Formats: sequence, structure tokens, C-alpha cells
Amino acid sequence: MLVRWLFYVVVYGFLGYLLERIIDLVYYGRLFDASYLFLPVQPMYGVGVTICIFFHMCYKKSTLSKGLSIFLLLITAYTAVALTEITAHTLHRLLTGKNLWDYRHAFPFCPSAATCIVPTGAFALLALFTVRFIHPHVLFLTTYVADWMKIALIALVLADIFFSYSGVVLL
Repeated sequence: MLVRWLFYVVVYGFLGYLLERIIDLVYYGRLFDASYLFLPVQPMYGVGVTICIFFHMCYKKSTLSKGLSIFLLLITAYTAVALTEITAHTLHRLLTGKNLWDYRHAFPFCPSAATCIVPTGAFALLALFTVRFIHPHVLFLTTYVADWMKIALIALVLADIFFSYSGVVLL
């Protein structure tokens, strides 16, 4: 069960990496890779979407009305994305002394460099869209991936995180 959830983090982290490249291409007019890991994965996106998937499953099992369930999922998505942004930003800053991003340079209504109403809300809506329309297909496709392959990919990403940051900490 844990392998499945961690595999979702990897899958959606990869999709998040692709999303960032598209945003960079549109925003900067060129491919701009500001990611920190060696692999094409940004776990921050994977964690946010995976949290939304978990709560979506909980809300579906509840007796809440569909409207209330969708509203709660939107609040959950925004909170999950904001907390994931703040956590990733803070950990990266603690380990490297640098910001990966600073929303205050591009958007109004930013309480901090890590989170901002406009982009955080947009990513929350994308997370909702992913949960409702993309995840059912990912769920189906992941049944064809052997557990040993899932574990190998998870281990590879964890090793990438460890080695990407351990060099910074040791220096």
C-alpha cells in the first residue's frame, strides 16, 4: 500500500516536472530548468496531488453531498499545495541557503516567497483536475507496472533527493 502511494508521488512528480517545463516555455519563451534534482521529477507536485487523491477517496466514501465534497476537496487541494510549497521551499532554503522560487517578483497577494494566492490557487485547481480526470487513467495504468519496478523507481528518486542534497550539506 505504501509503495502505491509513493509511486503516485513519483508519477505526479514527473508530470509536475513536465508542467513546469511548459510553464517556463510559455512564461520565458524558452525551456528553463530550475529543478534541483538530476531526474526529471519534482516531488513537490507529486506530494500535493497524492494528498488530494487521498482526501478525494475519503470524501467519496463519506455521506457528504457532491457539492460539499467538491468544495472540501478544493479547500483541501489549496491547503495541500500551499503546505507542500512552504515545506519544499523552507527545506530547500535550510539546506542550500537559496530560494528555488520567489512568487513575490511575479504576482500580487503573496504572503511569502513560497506561496501566493494566484499560482497556489492555479496549482490547486490543476491538482483537482488531475484527481478527477487524470488519476483514474494513472490508476488503471499503474496496475500494469510490477511492484519491483515501482520500488526501483521510488528508490531511484529517493537516492536522487539524498545525493542532490547531501553534497550541499557536506560542502
